[in-house]
Amino acid sequence: MQIADLTVILPTRNERYNIRGFLASLPDAVSLIVVDASDDDTPQLVRDIRPDCTTIIQQPCNVVTARQIGAQVASTPWLLFTDADVVFSLSYFNDLARIDVSESERRRRAIVSSPITAGSRAPRASSRRWASPRPPVRTCSSAVLPSSMWAASICA
Repeated sequence: MQIADLTVILPTRNERYNIRGFLASLPDAVSLIVVDASDDDTPQLVRDIRPDCTTIIQQPCNVVTARQIGAQVASTPWLLFTDADVVFSLSYFNDLARIDVSESERRRRAIVSSPITAGSRAPRASSRRWASPRPPVRTCSSAVLPSSMWAASICA
């Protein structure tokens, strides 16, 4: 997988205390779509900290709808759904880029991983849609889905 083929989808609501750490752990070259329902200055912080490769959509909605909006706006073949309190490990995106996924595999598999910094495992391919390895420090995890799989799941 190439990092240029990946868009990070980030639903936010009043994440001003978490967003700096999240953005600091995200490589500049990774495309980011923020779907924001905040009452605070979260969207302005995102604009100030990461003006490039970032789309901000301000839409009052729940997290499920925010993910759907982000997925519909994204134009890459892979989507990474995550949360603003996640801090990616230094090797996370390099590990993700090393995964070799053929076109046929991409259509039927999700890559599910935990981007937690301390002792996190490398991303892995999984035939289960929302499985995740047990994170060593926190309980949040991220799912990297082929955009075709997301489209099929929201239309079903």
